[in-house]
Amino acid sequence: LQSNIRNSFFEQLSKGKGTATGAGLQAALAQGFAKVVTAFEDDIAQTIAFINPEDLATYQASHVVTLESSFGLQYLKNFLGYDIVIVSSKVPKGKAYATVTNNLVFAYASINGEIDKAFDFVADGKTPMLGVAHDINYSRLTAETITLSATKLFAEMTGGVVVISITAVGA
Repeated sequence: LQSNIRNSFFEQLSKGKGTATGAGLQAALAQGFAKVVTAFEDDIAQTIAFINPEDLATYQASHVVTLESSFGLQYLKNFLGYDIVIVSSKVPKGKAYATVTNNLVFAYASINGEIDKAFDFVADGKTPMLGVAHDINYSRLTAETITLSATKLFAEMTGGVVVISITAVGA
């Protein structure tokens, strides 16, 4: 389920309306940063970028970088002007996406709602975004696990998403 959410999210980011280009990760992210802060000039918001680990590795060859990890995500804080930079192989090598955190929305329907009355899902934690049910068939000695999620992670305004192209240094 998490992979499906991420795939859908990065597919949407790839269709962002803003564009920027730079030679190498640092220059490319700098150009993307300029486009994001211009697009959200009247808003006070944290900037966020998404980059490929191979592009970060090229940058790391000549710079010291400390990755942090939480909730299965690797990220950098206060990196090249951005408040947060998330590292993901879902971002194509040579590309990056940038926006502000206020432009990102995570919407979900509670599993403890009407559907739970009919199917008796077990929900996760305080925010029941994922549900699990088991269908046991004793005559065949089989068990089937069903998972359910009505979630969507997306950028509210694609015009506020900058798709950044990272070209080779010296190209």
